[in-house]
Amino acid sequence: MQNEQTDARIDGIEFSLESQISDTITIRSTAEYIKGEETKNNKDLAYIPPSHISLGVTQSLGSFGKLTKNEISTDIHMYEGQKVAGSFEPFSQYNNTPFGSADTSGYTLFDLGYHSTLHLESRDIDLSVKVTNLFDRGYRDYLDTYKGYALAMGRDISFNFSIPFGDQ
Repeated sequence: MQNEQTDARIDGIEFSLESQISDTITIRSTAEYIKGEETKNNKDLAYIPPSHISLGVTQSLGSFGKLTKNEISTDIHMYEGQKVAGSFEPFSQYNNTPFGSADTSGYTLFDLGYHSTLHLESRDIDLSVKVTNLFDRGYRDYLDTYKGYALAMGRDISFNFSIPFGDQ
């Protein structure tokens, strides 16, 4: 791989909004767009991530006994397809093999989460579970270095708890 300095132009915009639309509902959205071009030869720059939009909602559920601050959230992430900038870009060779791909197709992922706080004696213990890629969608992330021969991570379930120590 060989890199050389050149003049380039990178244009982009990032947008984020979060709003509590009622006492129990919060909505959020993000959007990102970026384009990079080598100005000397009018070539696309390598490793430019695809545009994407994310939308989410969190619903507060109130308290259930010692479980307080209960909430459920859902998010949708939509990514555009992206093509490599050219044969000079690392991993571009996978577009010429019978497996894998350097170019990626657009895809949509769904996440689902639940959070609660358990009040025990003088401690508040945060508990959560989150499922990312809820529907186990097979996809290739454009910036993933394994995209040439492997799909990105499938469904992932994570459990978290946090116990504060010391004075509260």
